[in-house]
Amino acid sequence: ELDPAAPPAERHWIQAEESIAYDRNAMTATARGRAFCRVYAAEGDEAQMFSLKGAEKPVGPAPRAPGAPTPWTLKAQEIVARFSESVDAKTGEKKMDIEHLTGTRDVHIFSFKDGRENREARGGRFEHDAVRKISILPAAESDPTARAEVWQGKDWMKSKEIRFEDGEGGGQVTSPTGGIVQFEPKEQAAVDPRAPKGPVNITCLGPIVFDRRANRISFSRDAVVNQKPATLKCRELEAFIDPATKTITRVEGRQEVRFASESMSGEGNFFEWDVPRRRGYLTGQPQARGRGPDGRWISGDRVDFELDGQRVKVGNPVGENPADGGKWR
Repeated sequence: ELDPAAPPAERHWIQAEESIAYDRNAMTATARGRAFCRVYAAEGDEAQMFSLKGAEKPVGPAPRAPGAPTPWTLKAQEIVARFSESVDAKTGEKKMDIEHLTGTRDVHIFSFKDGRENREARGGRFEHDAVRKISILPAAESDPTARAEVWQGKDWMKSKEIRFEDGEGGGQVTSPTGGIVQFEPKEQAAVDPRAPKGPVNITCLGPIVFDRRANRISFSRDAVVNQKPATLKCRELEAFIDPATKTITRVEGRQEVRFASESMSGEGNFFEWDVPRRRGYLTGQPQARGRGPDGRWISGDRVDFELDGQRVKVGNPVGENPADGGKWR
């Protein structure tokens, strides 16, 4: 087995159970049968490779010495690597780099930072263009229910196809056909047993675009957010990531917004939700509507929801009985 934490004898390392064929003229290597290929990320790219969140705070065992190289490893039934030669700007020596990498069948990618495994991906096929810094990970074509998966700690993404585009400031992770993203919210003490528990799940028909530089994920076409016991549905949604904790802190839903949580619900055109505080507000054109625990609907300029205690407040209410100031108790 490969030891991705061990210092390599060479820059790249390929091994396989069945065979490895190297064509010197074409500068390609084909490995078959539980093949492995270890690649070292270019300096400055270590925090981006196959990452949902970019750089994150160190976790796990103590890191190796500062400046240790950061490898990632591709495992598949067949791997084809195309190389290119260049001259090292520092030493003047010739070196070989992987220019393009393809993995087929049972694809598994795992990446290491300072000797610790910190992100993984699985799919049916893998294409990596090292020059353009673009990687494509589709699910197995033979199984219509299969999904490519990327995960980092407790956070993950599943889709028919996931693309990684690395660039200055973070690059992007995208899914043209939508899928599901899960993030663990930053824990806060629940003050009510009905407060949401567990992760935040967001699905849509796509595309999904995660701009890692802006720490923002855009979900297009019929987005659905679940943070127990609440559900938010809308046409378009944006989720905002805290750059320090790498967790979702806020979501904004637009167009045909529907919100529901046990005994309360609302309808409008715009919804902003504070994930760690479990509260949000709804607005609409001409007005938003809110329903409280007693089942009454009241319209107003703004409808505020609090999951802890299942509280609703309507601003400038009009409707069935606005005399109580739009509050349900």
